Amino acid sequence: AGLARARHDILVFSDASIELEADALQHIVRRFQDPQIGCVSGEDRIADGGGEGLYGRYELFLRRLESRVHSIVGASGSFYAQRRVLCRPFTEGMAPDFLSVLRTVEQGCRAVSEPTAVGAMTSVKDPKHEFERKVRTLIRGMTALFAHAPLLNPFRFGLFSFALWSHKVLRWTVPFFLVGALLSPLALLESGFYVRALVLQVAFYLGAVLALAEWGSVHRSLPGKVALYFSSVNAAILAAWCQYGKGVRQEL
Repeated sequence: AGLARARHDILVFSDASIELEADALQHIVRRFQDPQIGCVSGEDRIADGGGEGLYGRYELFLRRLESRVHSIVGASGSFYAQRRVLCRPFTEGMAPDFLSVLRTVEQGCRAVSEPTAVGAMTSVKDPKHEFERKVRTLIRGMTALFAHAPLLNPFRFGLFSFALWSHKVLRWTVPFFLVGALLSPLALLESGFYVRALVLQVAFYLGAVLALAEWGSVHRSLPGKVALYFSSVNAAILAAWCQYGKGVRQEL
């Protein structure tokens, strides 16, 4: 409905979960002075110093690097902007922020991140609801990517294709590598190195389980928060693959 009524050249998308800094709109719009830039992502800062906060900072770091070499592979869903001429009506079942970047690059423009366009967010406190949200988001992201599979061709899309493979596709296959890393030492237990590798992995996942159960002080410690967030993210990816393979497509 908003797209149908928009009159100006730049569209800004936001949601209720982010509190924008006073000058965030000025900073995000300023990047469109470059005619090659078609989509600009703001940066959502998560105050929590736990797993989600660390991951958020790592994600922003990657986006800044991608912006320098070509394009980011996904915008912040809570705050980003796009040229109206590049923005077609959103497709049901596809993540809009990811879809906007894919369509921008398809049409020959770049998508970048703007570190000075900042908003504040809080981490989700309910692990169950956050897990369900991640699964829904992943399914919508997979649907969008496979609908735009030609963007994975490096002979046509160069560095953006490389970033898409490494930042999205390989990240979505991490759970399968983790399962392999957990099970492979079982065939090599005669070596002390692989025994230690197995014990460390089991201890890490046990820490995640204890943090989820809020056992003792584990769930309040940084190692416990990191273990829980890392494990829950990759479990959500695995669940999303299962749902996607069964034909589930997610809109909300």
